[in-house]
Amino acid sequence: MIYRIKQFYRGLFAKVSPEDRQFLKNHLSDQEIQLFYRLRIGEQRHCLNIAYDCLSIDKNNPALLKAALLHDVGKVKSNLTLINKALAVVSEKLNLPKKVMPKFLKKALYFKTHHPKIGAEMLKEIGTETAVVLLTRYHHEDLAGKLTTDFQTEEYPGRERGKNREMGFQQDFIKTLQILQKIDKKN
Repeated sequence: MIYRIKQFYRGLFAKVSPEDRQFLKNHLSDQEIQLFYRLRIGEQRHCLNIAYDCLSIDKNNPALLKAALLHDVGKVKSNLTLINKALAVVSEKLNLPKKVMPKFLKKALYFKTHHPKIGAEMLKEIGTETAVVLLTRYHHEDLAGKLTTDFQTEEYPGRERGKNREMGFQQDFIKTLQILQKIDKKN
């Protein structure tokens, strides 16, 4: 709960500096930047914090960095204000039945749950690299030890044919995903 209080406080006083804007220009396409700026300022700051942390862990992983910046873009059409997000978290903790929830809270919970998939679809539409789309799509899921149909049907840059090579790609992807998830939970 203390984590959520800190998150709320950080969201209230969030800012994006000129240095942050330059960082975005250096790492995102024009379309990705436009999408990023549609996020609420608190979400922008959150994504920038995660990106800076990812950069300190792995300087040579542009997909991780870009996914860190874009992983929450599925929230751009949401009503996940600081208050609504807090209410959504509380209602989940209390196991509040959906039939008694007001419409705005149902919508907030929908986006809280589905923003990874929504964001991945948005990124795919603007031509973002597949690895970034998938990192965005799965940033709230535990894929360790699992094979998904996405891995078998999507084309990946650098992926080679053969089961062992596909497994190697999947393991690299999952390791990258776990870095993103760990930092996302911390921020």
